[in-house]
Amino acid sequence: MPISIVRILSVENELLIVASYDNQMTIAEIQKMSVREKLRLMEWLWDDLRGYVEDEPVPDSHKQVLDQRRFAVEEGREKVLEWDEVKSRLSERQS
Repeated sequence: MPISIVRILSVENELLIVASYDNQMTIAEIQKMSVREKLRLMEWLWDDLRGYVEDEPVPDSHKQVLDQRRFAVEEGREKVLEWDEVKSRLSERQS
């Protein structure tokens, strides 16, 4: 089933209203979707959200956490890992 979503309209009372070419999708319908379909929906949502990143202010609490982590790296208490290394370490943990 191809997902052809145009825009999420609202989420109220466990009902996700999605504007699409010809229908609306409820949370119950999303729960019935295959993992592959859910991942495609999530990809679409992330792509859509990228266009609004600048519209939403970053909370001060998030900025504080990021500052603390940056300072820890600058002071040598923590190090930055490449994404491939993170994935490799996670894979090793699961084995």
